Amino acid sequence: AEFGGLALAREPPLGGGVYLEHLLSAVPGVRVCVSAAGVKNLCWEERSGQSGPPLSDQMAQFSREVVDLVRVQPGCRLLLSKFIPAYHHHFGRQCRVADYGFTKLADLLEALPHSVHVVGSGPARMIFLTHRVQVRRFSSDLSKILKLAPAKQCLASELPYYMNRLFGRQFNIADYGVCFLEDMLEELPENSIDVSCTEGSPDLQLGLPTRVQTLAERAKTAHFALEVVDLLRQAPRCRVPFSKFIPSYHHYFARQCRVSEFGFVKLIDLLEAVSHVIEMRDELGEKFICLTLREHLRVCASHVLAMLEACPDRRLRVADFLSVYVRQYGSALNLADLGVESVPQLVAKMPTVAELWRDDAGESWVRLADRTDVKNCAYKCLLLLRDCSTGSMPLEDFLRAYRTPLNLDWCVTLRPLVLFARDLSSLLQANQGRISFSQLEPDYQRYFGVPLRPSNYGYPSLASLISAVSFVCQTRGRNQRATVLLCSDFVARLAYQTAYSTEPLLSHEELLQELSRDQLRPVPSASCDLANELSPTSLSAVYQPQQPFQQPQPLHQQAQNPHAGHPSAAALLGSFISPPQTMRATELPDPRLSGGVCGSG
Repeated sequence: AEFGGLALAREPPLGGGVYLEHLLSAVPGVRVCVSAAGVKNLCWEERSGQSGPPLSDQMAQFSREVVDLVRVQPGCRLLLSKFIPAYHHHFGRQCRVADYGFTKLADLLEALPHSVHVVGSGPARMIFLTHRVQVRRFSSDLSKILKLAPAKQCLASELPYYMNRLFGRQFNIADYGVCFLEDMLEELPENSIDVSCTEGSPDLQLGLPTRVQTLAERAKTAHFALEVVDLLRQAPRCRVPFSKFIPSYHHYFARQCRVSEFGFVKLIDLLEAVSHVIEMRDELGEKFICLTLREHLRVCASHVLAMLEACPDRRLRVADFLSVYVRQYGSALNLADLGVESVPQLVAKMPTVAELWRDDAGESWVRLADRTDVKNCAYKCLLLLRDCSTGSMPLEDFLRAYRTPLNLDWCVTLRPLVLFARDLSSLLQANQGRISFSQLEPDYQRYFGVPLRPSNYGYPSLASLISAVSFVCQTRGRNQRATVLLCSDFVARLAYQTAYSTEPLLSHEELLQELSRDQLRPVPSASCDLANELSPTSLSAVYQPQQPFQQPQPLHQQAQNPHAGHPSAAALLGSFISPPQTMRATELPDPRLSGGVCGSG
């Protein structure tokens, strides 16, 4: 072997009767270890308790860059004399040793003892990754391979195939600093990879530890997805470094993020469980947790909507768009993060919010989209359904109000969250338009006879549920001393939010990327233009084949079992009529992430 795993021979002894093993044991910084096959290896010694002072942010960034550079070199090694040109070629900028407080490159690299080693002398001095970094690299690469493999398992003999397919390079265990695969598997953290022997074959079976989440853990994971979106939408560029996610979560929600509560061992596994809203990106050797393109565009669309509403005449020059955005939100808008190169391309992705307009002088403007017809239509639909005791009516009766004949067995109904908003409006009207936040739950149970459970609507707490129906009520004050106040004409407010939905318009290639990232199934659609236009926010059209229409119970009478009791309830869960989109087969509908009340959530 070449480096990091030099096999030691017992015979013959060196001159004077000294074995090679005894001689190497006197060399500082190395250790002799015995593999599972009984072969002795010479490895770097990772001594704990001698880490020295913590690296500064600048040195930590340089350490990540050095690791990123060396790991892509052949054999994961690099001549010291070629480091500077290789750094310039890889990162596109010069490496100035003086910027880090050193005069020699070798001294700078020796200040990173836990990342790289400099071995040799003269022009043959080489840079190698430390054993700790190599183990971490192998563990990460193997985890990615197993996640790609069927059933998250593969044979050791299949590693070259998956390595070439996933990373585009040949598999050579010596690139990770050891001679034998078994030695590296022994170095992996406990419970990170399952290793077992196959019957009748010397091949090893590798797999990821599997554990089935409980229903409570799945519910917590769904709520965690909402929390991550709330956290990232407040961060610049809607992303945070992976290393700073836990403290950021603690600071934002004032509580710890305990991965074990969600049924996982590692944070990365928990984040991959909510890959429908976030994704991992690697820039300059540092991992970032980012919103997916769809979620990022939703956040941007809500920002653009608020920005245009605050502008005179609800319009803004294209040339001033980015500067006004920075002034209003305190951070620059990175168009590349949104998959566009210019402001007009960005506006084209949010047709329900903004549109381009050119005045007589030829100057380009971004103005609020004209959604008056949709708003008026939504207002009329909401009024019709609000006056129904159950919040639903046959489609034939619904279309008769618009004098549109259509012979189908459909039921048009308000979405559950809007039904809750209607009930909350009735409760507030019965209490002179205001209720103490601490008395909201007991007053709701006393008024409707059933307890108020935010989890029935997909929200982790009462505060988040009230925040989701901001079109019907507002809160004044903080914590339990807050007061819930009724808003005037909540139907008009909801109709406005329905018209200006922030659901983005993705290209065919972007939709294919979403399909390739997750296993998705299409949501059924139908030729009901009115429901298609309004259903993402407030309405649902439900098909009931071969069954007469039955009036469903009011939602507050279904609190004990909100998903059962009549045929339309089952259809309501699985047959939403909405614009062409996709949904994960194992994902529960999310009122805030899928536009359950309004596009901006």
